[in-house]
Amino acid sequence: MFARFRRRRVPALLLSCAVLLGTTAACNNRAAEETELVKALGRLADTEDIRKNIRFADEAVAIRFPRGSANWRKLIGRGSTRLQPEVTDLAAYGIRLDNSEHVVTAGTPLRDVTLVAGGQDPVAVADHLFTVGWRDDGRGQVAPRALTEDGLRFLPLALPRVHGEGFDLFIGGDDANWDDVRAAPVRSLAANPTIRALADCLGDVVAANIRTQVRDERPYVLAAGVHRKGAGSGKPAEVVVCSSWSTAEDMDRSVTEQRQEYAQGRPGEVFRDVEVTAVGGERHLVRVTADSGEPDAILAMLDHGDAPAMQDG
Repeated sequence: MFARFRRRRVPALLLSCAVLLGTTAACNNRAAEETELVKALGRLADTEDIRKNIRFADEAVAIRFPRGSANWRKLIGRGSTRLQPEVTDLAAYGIRLDNSEHVVTAGTPLRDVTLVAGGQDPVAVADHLFTVGWRDDGRGQVAPRALTEDGLRFLPLALPRVHGEGFDLFIGGDDANWDDVRAAPVRSLAANPTIRALADCLGDVVAANIRTQVRDERPYVLAAGVHRKGAGSGKPAEVVVCSSWSTAEDMDRSVTEQRQEYAQGRPGEVFRDVEVTAVGGERHLVRVTADSGEPDAILAMLDHGDAPAMQDG
């Protein structure tokens, strides 16, 4: 059987030398300072579909947030929209988010894949699922079409297809390609200059979203996260939003627009001490930092398509 996985942490740079210098040059000791987000991106294939929408969360940390910190606990399940409604019940089927290194999801519906990295016992998970109707089709365990037992009606939506390798679990839609979470490092999102620059710009976050958008027929990428520092405490959350633009002109326009948008409406209500900075460099980065009593607010705005910087084309 599988030995219990022990999570290990390594110190992380809050902002890499690549971002500070506005270049993609590597730090001498970068490998020893990778954040959990960068490690997660190193597992995802650098494809057009995968780049469209990436969700990340350190679920083991989020699940342990104190019961009294209701706002912080909204981050639980942020690593996967599929798992989020069922996250408190997954342990009954052997899925131990509280023992994982991280959870990351990428891709569009039906092809989306969630990686529960580390700390899992795929054999035990398969045994649990078989007892409630899942079957093996050679590519993993496949959910039955419908379940009527109390408490199981939504489980097929959370776990339509499940596959385990080593101490990892892959969970995906009907057309999931497990190769999307088996990427070689040089072909992963961590090796994509734009995605890596944005991840380094976010720093050490406990939850994050990265989305590729289009404006005036030019792509831009928006990333938002909640810093690990102070997570789960009574202090306001430290949030950061980074965006990469096609041109310096687009970057400058976004700086002006974001300064306006964070000062009014819903953003003006939930974010304090907002700083919008043009970092520049080859990726034309813009970085926003703020405090908020609602840690999940910026991620929810990304989901709803109304976060500052999410300009429509």
